[in-house]
Amino acid sequence: MSMAGIFRIFLLVTCVQYLGRIPSPIFSTKLNMLQKMEEEEEFDNNEEEEIDNNKTG
Repeated sequence: MSMAGIFRIFLLVTCVQYLGRIPSPIFSTKLNMLQKMEEEEEFDNNEEEEIDNNKTG
């Protein structure tokens, strides 16, 4: 086996291991968008509660 063949196998194994450790970028961007939307909803809900508390208090 030549040096190029060994390098290709090493590169393949490294890439497969790396892909196994991280989620796919498409999936992670969707999750980030969902988390941001949830945080914005929570922020809006907290603002509404504070306004209601100020009116009643």
